[in-house]
Amino acid sequence: MALDRDILTKGFNRLDKALAAELDGRGKEFVGEVVGFEKRSTGNTVLILDTGNKTKTMVNTKSPLADHLQKGSWVHVDETGHLSRLSYHPLEDQLGATAFTALDRELDRIGRGEERFFTGNARIDQALASRAQDHVRAGLGACDQDGVFSFHDGAKDALQAAEINAFSEAFAEQGRGTLTAPSHTVYDGWRVGSFEELHAGRVALLERASGMGNHVVMVPTPIESAINIGDNVSLSSLGRGGAVQVVQDLSLGYGLGR
Repeated sequence: MALDRDILTKGFNRLDKALAAELDGRGKEFVGEVVGFEKRSTGNTVLILDTGNKTKTMVNTKSPLADHLQKGSWVHVDETGHLSRLSYHPLEDQLGATAFTALDRELDRIGRGEERFFTGNARIDQALASRAQDHVRAGLGACDQDGVFSFHDGAKDALQAAEINAFSEAFAEQGRGTLTAPSHTVYDGWRVGSFEELHAGRVALLERASGMGNHVVMVPTPIESAINIGDNVSLSSLGRGGAVQVVQDLSLGYGLGR
């Protein structure tokens, strides 16, 4: 994948070792928006990040997290060069979304007096202010006398439920099946059909391994999960309010040419 044209014109097309060593982000902590990336033959990924103040920073990383980013994603890089994903979705997509977004999670942390994840970027602060104003107008929260926004009780759950309901309806309209909550299904005999990046987080869509029926289960799945599309899996109860996790079903995996 080539670097985006607008990045190439800024002189980042010469990705030699000296330049990578100079600009790989080591020794400083920052938050940035992904504006370009290139997969190298070595297995590394070179990310071009907009870190604010008209500054572009190049990060040369071996992190598998780079495969779960797109143009407009936001990441955090610590002093050792460790990469963390803050948001898969661009700010523009989050501002108009009827969903509990990464911006909303940051607003919630601020309202609770917790440590911020998005720091040091004026665009983030502007987006947070705009998102908070939209929520106030919609009756989902309020600002205190210091201008700090907090969600009303139930507002976060309502936003998340609205996104999932809209996704379920679109899923059915496309003829892809009927989404079913994990607590309403059997636990064995599923196959990973696809993954989706919702504002609420990454989810795996599981289909019946037998090919029978049109029910599809949607289960939250972290990026670091070893589960891949096509894997035979089971659902394992975590014992916390009906929460489940996806586990690979090795008993179904042999003799299938995988």
